[in-house]
Amino acid sequence: MIRFFFLLALIAPMVPPVALEAHAQASPPAVQRAPARADRQVADNEASLGERMNANTITVISGTPGGTYFRMASDLAFVLDESVPADRLDKALRQAVGDLLVDIDLFDVYRGPVIGDGRRSLAYRLRLQAPDRNLTDADVASVRERCAAAAGKLGAQLRS
Repeated sequence: MIRFFFLLALIAPMVPPVALEAHAQASPPAVQRAPARADRQVADNEASLGERMNANTITVISGTPGGTYFRMASDLAFVLDESVPADRLDKALRQAVGDLLVDIDLFDVYRGPVIGDGRRSLAYRLRLQAPDRNLTDADVASVRERCAAAAGKLGAQLRS
C-alpha cells in the first residue's frame, strides 16, 4: 500500500488532483472502497500525501486486479519428444486447467544429457484464480493431476 502512495507522490506534480479523483470515480464500486486502517503510520502517510497534493479528498483505490480472490502459481515441467510442438502441450494444459487459468507462461526449455537425446523439458508457470473463492492446496493438486494426464496423452511426463 505504501508503494501505491509513493507512486502517487511521484506523479502528483504531473497530474492535477481533479484527474485522480475523476479516475477513482470512474472505477467500479468494488474497487473504490477504502479499507479501514488501524495502522497509524499508514494514516500519517495518507495525510502527508494529501498535503503534498494540495487536495481536500483522496479516494484510495484498493482491490486486486482481475478479481477479489488470491491468485496462486504452480510451476510444472514436462519431458517430451522434440517432435511434439510446444504449442500442442500449451493447448492441452489450457484445456486441462479450464476456467481457473489466468495465465500460462513457458519459462524454460532444457535439452541435455539428463533427459536424453531427442527429448526436451518444457517448464510452465500456471497462474490460477477462482472467481468465487480462494483456491486450496487440494484445488492446485487437482489441476496438477489433470495437467499431467493431459500431457501424458501427448507422450509427455511430469518432471519431478
